[in-house]
Amino acid sequence: MIIKKVKIKKFRAIKDAEFSLGKYLTAIVGRNRTMKSTLLGIISTSFSISKKEHPLFGEKTLNGYNFKSQFGEKFKFDLEKEKAGDHEFEVEFEDGIHEINPYKLISIPRGKDDLRFWYAKSKERNTGFAQVPVYFLSLSRLSPVGESSLTKNTKFSQIEDKQLSEEAVLKYAEIMTATDRINNTRFYGNYAGVNEEFSSILTNSAGQSDVVKIIHAVLSFKNLSKKKGKDYIGGILLIDEVDVTLHPSAQIKLVDYLAEESKNLKIQIIFTTHSNYILERLKYLTKQDPNKNNNVILFLQRKDKVTIETINTIAGFNRITADLELREYKPIKINVYCEDIVARKFLRSILPKNIKDRISIKEVSLSAGTYVTLRRQKINEFEKSIIVLDGDVKTVLDDNMYKYFSKCSNMISFPDSKCFEIEIYEMLIDYENKKEEFKDIFQKEFDVCIQDYLPIKYQSKNDYNQRKEFCKRFFHITNIQTKLIKQWKENNMGKCEVFIRDFGYIFNSLAKNQDIEEL
Repeated sequence: MIIKKVKIKKFRAIKDAEFSLGKYLTAIVGRNRTMKSTLLGIISTSFSISKKEHPLFGEKTLNGYNFKSQFGEKFKFDLEKEKAGDHEFEVEFEDGIHEINPYKLISIPRGKDDLRFWYAKSKERNTGFAQVPVYFLSLSRLSPVGESSLTKNTKFSQIEDKQLSEEAVLKYAEIMTATDRINNTRFYGNYAGVNEEFSSILTNSAGQSDVVKIIHAVLSFKNLSKKKGKDYIGGILLIDEVDVTLHPSAQIKLVDYLAEESKNLKIQIIFTTHSNYILERLKYLTKQDPNKNNNVILFLQRKDKVTIETINTIAGFNRITADLELREYKPIKINVYCEDIVARKFLRSILPKNIKDRISIKEVSLSAGTYVTLRRQKINEFEKSIIVLDGDVKTVLDDNMYKYFSKCSNMISFPDSKCFEIEIYEMLIDYENKKEEFKDIFQKEFDVCIQDYLPIKYQSKNDYNQRKEFCKRFFHITNIQTKLIKQWKENNMGKCEVFIRDFGYIFNSLAKNQDIEEL
């Protein structure tokens, strides 16, 4: 890693911002007008191989540029609105990169009509830029041959190192899924492309040209590493609009290529993008990174000022997508299925608000056996949802079904070993002995209901089903059912807490598998 952290005290609409960069990839993401390209320039401006005694001095990229970012490519100042001292920021390097760490820069006059950046405290020796190779691919360097004055008589150059030349062709073919015969990649100053079987460099699309330029940039660091050995410590590659003109598959493969080579060549690669395809790939790479610092997204938003937020969570990725698509961000919900309306009412009562806000309880009533059968048949909807069965699941399922239910990661049963209807019935059957306890729940309505629906004793074999039927009818009286559920919950608080904990585990497990933000 070359750069660890950047702090911006003031720079146009950015005030008091601080962020870390990824060890390998850093993507700068945001809508237009959020200063993405400016931020790219700020990050790069501390580096240049400018000291003649440096072992890398004079080394060039494969297409003939020095390893330094051109100030004019990154910044233009409006001196009617900006003046010297209006820009102040600092870059914190990895240990050993520069004698001064962190390195603070401010804007100073450059003649009468321009500004430049310089070390904030002095102009003494060893206060200049960090001597690290840097390559900035700005939009001016990402322009297609077709928009230039070049012709078939122009003498395009090609990579002299045969191994690097072959690698450029292979990587181009891989990223672009090119099946045509490719002779070589070629370049001329800002312009680059390939000669394929059915097209030439002069007829390359902008996407073809851009991929070749990016490959050449990466291989420039590889060439430098081969030539300089231990004097090579890595470098910085910056790309403005890395996804521009590329189809989705090429964007994904390009990110994979950059991630691999940044690690191999010790390059920090920083780029701007608007692409959801690239974001999805970075989300995947982030999930594979236990430290969450190898690949980073900087999310830029503009309100009264530009804010910079480091994103490395699923929720963060989803917020970026919503912002780029100009829609309200809402966390994705997971569907939940219960056996009947009574179970749905109890579930809503048991679960806390933070969980209820993240689920969608479906108005579907199926038996426990049916749910287990659907899950065993691997129906997608019932694999990615939470299935909540009544507490009497062990009684109503046969041994094989219950064994499957017990091992199923997205199925759970309510607390206790009875269904809610029976538990409520058992609360009510004692009414005559507990009138004082129940008086606030039932008031005058209870006697009206009880005369038809609450038998004192059942002797028949249908006792269980009759009790369930009573509660289903009784639950139509909304104000009473709410009070009954509340009373039951108070009587079973410990069991409810265990159920909530286990329900949360299931939710987070499903969320992780489906790239949904966890609770």
